[in-house]
Amino acid sequence: MPDPRLFPITVVNDYAAQVTDVSAQIIAANDVRRDLEIVNDLDTVVYVSRSDPAIVGEGIRLNPNGGSYSMDMQNMYLGAFYAICNQGEDGSLAISEGMV
Repeated sequence: MPDPRLFPITVVNDYAAQVTDVSAQIIAANDVRRDLEIVNDLDTVVYVSRSDPAIVGEGIRLNPNGGSYSMDMQNMYLGAFYAICNQGEDGSLAISEGMV
């Protein structure tokens, strides 16, 4: 987590993003993002991509049933995220995004 004295988080958005076998944007670009947590609630692997459409087998792999990806000020990316899962395995990701 970022040091709140240097990088205060004043707003948090928690939500679910649907994932299907077609790549779709799950998180919009955000210039005031300070941290981010993405958790896979599906019982199948999900692949996440930064800025480009997601492709099965490429990018950031989120393992089934709780696999996660975290960002803080040490590895912050402010752009959009996309996700995809295997055909016929639709579900959702739990997302928490901290901002200024």
